[in-house]
Amino acid sequence: MAVISGRTCPLSYRVGASRLRSMPRFRTETLYVVGGLYGNLPALHAVQRRVQEERKPTHTIFNGDFNFFNATPEQWREVNGTIRKSARTFATLGNVEIEATGPASDAGCGCGYPEYVSDGVVERSNEIVERLRAAACVADDLDLVRWIRSLPMGMVVELGAERRPVGIVHGDPDSLAGWGLAVEVQEPLDHALRNRLGCTSPATSHSHIHEWSRAAGVQAFLCTHTCLPFFQDIPPESAPTDVDAAGAHQSNGVFIGNNGAAGLPNFSGHAFGLATRVSADMSRPHDSVYGMVLRGLRYDAIPIHYDSDAWLSSFVSMWPEGSAAHLSYHDRIVNGPAFTLKDAARGNVELYVEA
Repeated sequence: MAVISGRTCPLSYRVGASRLRSMPRFRTETLYVVGGLYGNLPALHAVQRRVQEERKPTHTIFNGDFNFFNATPEQWREVNGTIRKSARTFATLGNVEIEATGPASDAGCGCGYPEYVSDGVVERSNEIVERLRAAACVADDLDLVRWIRSLPMGMVVELGAERRPVGIVHGDPDSLAGWGLAVEVQEPLDHALRNRLGCTSPATSHSHIHEWSRAAGVQAFLCTHTCLPFFQDIPPESAPTDVDAAGAHQSNGVFIGNNGAAGLPNFSGHAFGLATRVSADMSRPHDSVYGMVLRGLRYDAIPIHYDSDAWLSSFVSMWPEGSAAHLSYHDRIVNGPAFTLKDAARGNVELYVEA
């Protein structure tokens, strides 16, 4: 049986954790990682407002799939143009950016969907990206297309005076469209969640995550792509390997932070998107949904409270009933996915709001 486009993972998507060492890097005190904006302009504006609340200059990375539903020339230009011109803002590629700014390929939407995602969802995602590609073509802004195509597949950000390194990826360290950092494949396996999703994929072992961490030279991976969020600390290996500035040994636990989607609801009954905030400042943000401190850095899931009514109106105007995006995403936009806050706060992560 032929494999449907949208399930394949092109060789050009292969990254490899060690390649993160040679990818662009910069230093900051506080960083927002915003994956899965999906062309939601109200969410983009909400991210910018939230970042402006920070007391010190803060950087933002849109780590892929900042396009998707913005399938009109005007919306395509506005989303990409706003991100490009924003101060202290970087972007990295997602599969949507690659597939929507190039010729149609056998990769379809480039999502690399696993077997437990239905053929209907895969085919509709392919349709959405085809329409987005057409909108980008009609927009006729070659400068923006060149900017998108020039974006890296990942970055390393060094935080604080001790320059603690975190890796920014879209899917997982092996592949731009990898699902190795999906919540449903993390140890210990959440069998109830896997049953709901129909997931039969093997687990990503803690030892494999430590191998990625060593190869990349980072103490955390911040990702998106899989559309369901979670934070988790991966327990240290048997012997600590890090030594701080004073010569004291530290735990070599690895942090994983998947923000799910900034431009979609992430939890049943909650309308907000999510961004991952990481900072060398140990103060807990007032609006953190869940978070923790690990190896000198504080990680928090920050709610993105966009105008959901305005977004729903815009979405329906672009994707009316019966369209591919409406069939796949309208219910999630209105009700959220069958996923809870408790599902997302794993390991030693603290939940700060009522589930």
